[in-house]
Amino acid sequence: MPRVLGGLDIEGNKIDVCEACHSKIHNRSMLQHTKLVTQGIVKAKERGARFGAPKGAKRKLGWKKSYSPDLIKNVQELRAKGLSYRKIGQELSMCFATVGTIIKRHGC
Repeated sequence: MPRVLGGLDIEGNKIDVCEACHSKIHNRSMLQHTKLVTQGIVKAKERGARFGAPKGAKRKLGWKKSYSPDLIKNVQELRAKGLSYRKIGQELSMCFATVGTIIKRHGC
């Protein structure tokens, strides 16, 4: 039984099994995972758990994500070769929007 539904999380009550076998043991579809997570969050909040940033917390004005000099150099070199933001992103395994941000901040 899932802990959120009253199951116990004690040593004698745990065994390692794959997701498919776990579903069979409990006669449950793991498609209900979202429902169980939601129930767990509700119960955690009832116990006083807090999620997310503290109330009133704000990013500092002027906060910007920084990128490594090597990454900036790689983006600039690929852009100088005429590659599009999307192609650069694919080459460097990043979102094309991030490529655009780097080029906007650091030029090309």
